[in-house]
Amino acid sequence: IPAIKGSMGGNTYYMFSIEPETLLRIGFVLHRVKANAEDFPTYQRLLKTKRIKSLSEFINGGGYFPNSVILNFDTKGLKNSRKLEWEDAGQRDDSLSDHGILKIPNSFAIAYIIDGQHRVYGYSYADNSELKFKQTIPVVAFENLSNERQLEMFMEINENQTAISRNLKETLKEDIYWMSPKPNLR
Repeated sequence: IPAIKGSMGGNTYYMFSIEPETLLRIGFVLHRVKANAEDFPTYQRLLKTKRIKSLSEFINGGGYFPNSVILNFDTKGLKNSRKLEWEDAGQRDDSLSDHGILKIPNSFAIAYIIDGQHRVYGYSYADNSELKFKQTIPVVAFENLSNERQLEMFMEINENQTAISRNLKETLKEDIYWMSPKPNLR
């Protein structure tokens, strides 16, 4: 996959876009359930069918998500042939980022989904199955983060988000639909 490689917070990361179908095959969600006790600490909430269906309808209606899914590639203990490979395409002298090809092994549960599980699984419903092959979604991926660091990242992302107020939401809708050709939206 064409990608950009960089460093932030002392960690190497990769930015790329990928077909949801591929991510559904290699992705894994580390839910907070007893079955994952050996991977403690776990952090993900259970998938909510209602939320997945709602996101699936949004996707079917032409909606998309411009924000990145956050992953951790867990390649510890895998054979060399099953690890990530980076093929550098040459770095510009004035940039700290590299660009190149990221080779991801076709291995089940290699990509732990830290943030964006419902967005990814929104593509799994049959009525939008074509879209999971024909669209791509943006990803920021780390490699071999500890479970503790994944938990911290999950908390940082989810604790620091603030929903917009209902009043602001209504005001923004007014701005969006002010010149709408449909009178009922104006």
